[in-house]
Amino acid sequence: MVPGMQIDPLAKALANHPTVRPVLASHELAAGYMADGYARASGRFGAALSIGGPGSANLIGAAVAATADRSPVLFVTGNIPLSAQGRGEFQDAGPKGSNDAQMFHAAVGTSLLCSHAEDLPDLLAKASRQLAARHPVHMSVAMDVQDRLASLTVRDGDDLPDESVPIPADEAWMPPRNWLASGRILLVAGHQSLDIAGEIRTTASTFNLSVASDSRARGIVPEDGRHSAGHFGFAPHPRASAALDTVANGSADRIIGVGCEASLLQALGKRRHQIEVVSPAIFAAWLQSRPILPDTGEMDRRSQWLQQLAGVERALPRESSARTPMTYAEVVATVAASVSPEAVFVVDAGQVRRVASVSLLCRQPRTLLMAEGMAPLGWSLGAAIGAQMACPSRPVVTLLGDGAMRMHGVELCTAARYRLPILYVLFDNGVYGSVLARMGNEAEAEIARMPTINWCAFAAALDVPAIGADSIDDLRQALSKVQMLTGPVLIVARVSAIEPVIPGGTTGIDWGQLGPE
Repeated sequence: MVPGMQIDPLAKALANHPTVRPVLASHELAAGYMADGYARASGRFGAALSIGGPGSANLIGAAVAATADRSPVLFVTGNIPLSAQGRGEFQDAGPKGSNDAQMFHAAVGTSLLCSHAEDLPDLLAKASRQLAARHPVHMSVAMDVQDRLASLTVRDGDDLPDESVPIPADEAWMPPRNWLASGRILLVAGHQSLDIAGEIRTTASTFNLSVASDSRARGIVPEDGRHSAGHFGFAPHPRASAALDTVANGSADRIIGVGCEASLLQALGKRRHQIEVVSPAIFAAWLQSRPILPDTGEMDRRSQWLQQLAGVERALPRESSARTPMTYAEVVATVAASVSPEAVFVVDAGQVRRVASVSLLCRQPRTLLMAEGMAPLGWSLGAAIGAQMACPSRPVVTLLGDGAMRMHGVELCTAARYRLPILYVLFDNGVYGSVLARMGNEAEAEIARMPTINWCAFAAALDVPAIGADSIDDLRQALSKVQMLTGPVLIVARVSAIEPVIPGGTTGIDWGQLGPE
């Protein structure tokens, strides 16, 4: 949250709460990113609070990013008293002011107005259902309503809002017991299936299946294991593409989607004719129906297929060198080799996202966090704080470029304030590398260049220790010094302006593959 007069009653209640700890951000947008990171890393929901008007406007970017990736964040904004709204008062966020409800309705789809304290339980129940369905929600509460809420108490034993999501009638179909008993089956796990990750892993092993995922469900089966076909979406793994190739001998006979987005399944449907989709709830229920297992011959054929798919690998530059400046890929590989397999990586936008998405292996879900749909620059600085608070026992590593640091680098002081053990690895090249790669002459290139900043001095001013690294040897030494973090640390890695090898070209998007649709 970022405090302000319009949420003073809420702020005071939080400050005096026996178990809830408010986290004070430097900017509302970063507060929204923190709540987003908490939601993605925890599997629960995050909450971001700010004043209305300018505070709401600053939160909108985080709301759009959360909506794009179905990240359950509750955005709570304040407003001036009800009696003062519509009279031209200072920071009126009502319908005749900045109209926060309309802004958030466009951004998240559900904007709730709490005009009476007694309405709050019903509004929270509605918000809870939306959050449980992985949709962000906005709620606006005026100051005088907040004051009246203080007189309401929740008694022990009172029912909490029901967060269960009923299965729609059209999803009530139950597959037959021999559903997975024959054929080369590619199981596509969407991010909605993360709550049944254990069941997905068990099914892959028991039925000898190949499993692909969307970008947000990466790690639902270990990506270095025999059952992983990689992921679809941003910078897809060629193994997943091979399993869908109708021409190649290694393609799947059937595709079964669990908890997938309709858009992903429609894209796959253009390549395959036999696709079946079920919700995670139906899939979990089917597993309890004593399903029929494949016979020995079918299991052997699937093993051969898995081995065939395993031969489809990415071509990645893994060799480190002593040359300077370093490449992005070298830095990512060196950092990944130095941290625990339990580490949570929070990755920002730009070249670093394209390199990290293909270089890092996910062995567990919710350990590679990226704002897939919108990729706002600077997102990682807030999201890493939320992720660390969601997973305090795991190392949290943030990979970001210097363009992202210019956006929200001041949030380093938030990590320092709460002594959060986050390793920030800054890829410093003084340019917007993705932009520079698209420029055709020196005048155009000047648009991508940025003034030099001493990032170590910048971090020191925010009470964060920093180490510079101009070579792989420097980087390894820096990483060896920060193995046992007691607070945030910044490593500034000097890298080349443009990554020499980036899958998908300089933009990471092959627009030429998009059809007229």
